[in-house]
Amino acid sequence: AMMRRVVKLLVVLLVLALGLGYFGVHKLRTGPGLPSGTLAIPGLQAPVEILYDSMGVPHLFAESTADLFRAQGWVHAQDRLWQIEMFRRVQDGRLSEIFGPSMIETDRFLRTIGMGIAGARGLPAKGTPMRANTEHYAAGVNAALESREGSLPPEFVLLRLKPEPWEPRLTQGIEKIMAWDLSDYQTGLSLAEARSILGDEKLLPLMPRYPDWGPTIVDGWPEENLDARDAGAQILEGAAATTATTAATTEGRLPAGTLPPAPAQSLVAQAKLAQDVASVLELGSVVRASNSWVGGGERSRSGKPLVANDMHLALNAPNIWYLIGLHAPGYDVVGMSLPGAPGVVAGHSAAVAWGFTNAMVDDSDFFIEQVNPEDSTEYRTPDGWQPFETRVETIPVRGGEDVTMTVRSTRHGPVITPVEDRAQGRVLAFRWVAHEPAGTFEALLGLSLI
Repeated sequence: AMMRRVVKLLVVLLVLALGLGYFGVHKLRTGPGLPSGTLAIPGLQAPVEILYDSMGVPHLFAESTADLFRAQGWVHAQDRLWQIEMFRRVQDGRLSEIFGPSMIETDRFLRTIGMGIAGARGLPAKGTPMRANTEHYAAGVNAALESREGSLPPEFVLLRLKPEPWEPRLTQGIEKIMAWDLSDYQTGLSLAEARSILGDEKLLPLMPRYPDWGPTIVDGWPEENLDARDAGAQILEGAAATTATTAATTEGRLPAGTLPPAPAQSLVAQAKLAQDVASVLELGSVVRASNSWVGGGERSRSGKPLVANDMHLALNAPNIWYLIGLHAPGYDVVGMSLPGAPGVVAGHSAAVAWGFTNAMVDDSDFFIEQVNPEDSTEYRTPDGWQPFETRVETIPVRGGEDVTMTVRSTRHGPVITPVEDRAQGRVLAFRWVAHEPAGTFEALLGLSLI
């Protein structure tokens, strides 16, 4: 009798598990599968045909680039809505809003360096082709949001989150996220920290030159540049370790216990030092590497050259890239796109193929600012004491109280001292190339039109 009751109980539990499993799968469905038939996307000027190849890669055929990018936004949002949402929350520092208090410090850091602000600053002016592209794309994403009501990806269901409309400024912010992923931020601070521990003499061996026997992409050295190469090598061999650190100082005497200023040096040598140091400190990393090359036509079956590109970015699921084909009059490309942005980042048109590899340039500088001993709201500049610029940021926190923070900035950039332990209490300002507006997406559009 006891055994029968146990069997009945197991059967009941099995039925409940199957029922809950079916309900869970149904509730967490990621929306429609590959579309077929006719779908209405508001704002299209003409029908757009979307065909999926044998690998599941969508090819979009439109009568205009306006319709093409609107349809691309729709396709991206259908397949990668959660990835798009995370792009939004990383650049704006809004992770605590959905994940709770554990992400407060991350949001504080993101708000301080100001990715979202930098993205908005680089937004193309209204009426320009690139601004129109981002607006059409955003309209397509938002049309998909409306069509997916009730069939959101599982992340949104589990977090009880409704996605917000996409904006053109967020597309520009994705450029900043990619720039951060490949930035030299860690190298400068790590060198400064190592220098404070080891001293100049012991730090220098960490910076070997690239060996003469090492492989290179381009063989030989142009004759006219031999003198510049030799001069750069002499500077490198005789340089003190202080030239490697990007920690610098503004004019005036440094407070006790801070790093002295690095001696002046050519930009060429500085870039070479940063590259050499990075290669040593990151020997165990494949994330910060990449490669690209071209095979000549005499080595291919078609007789045409072949370009190969291997970006060693972090492995994620789904992959950061989204393969797509975009076809419209005057615009015909296939390649890797970024969910959240129109166009193709790396790929090929009918005439040209292109790829990217990280140049490992020194794109981050750090400045030790001097605070006015009589007024802590001011810092030293060549023109005397000037007030810090300030902005107040409020971080919504799920399951907790909102966090309010004040971000100070100098003429060099945001003060990262409150969010960076390696600042060691010094007022450290961060200057980053990506804080400036960039024409990355315009350049990619130009490549696509060749």
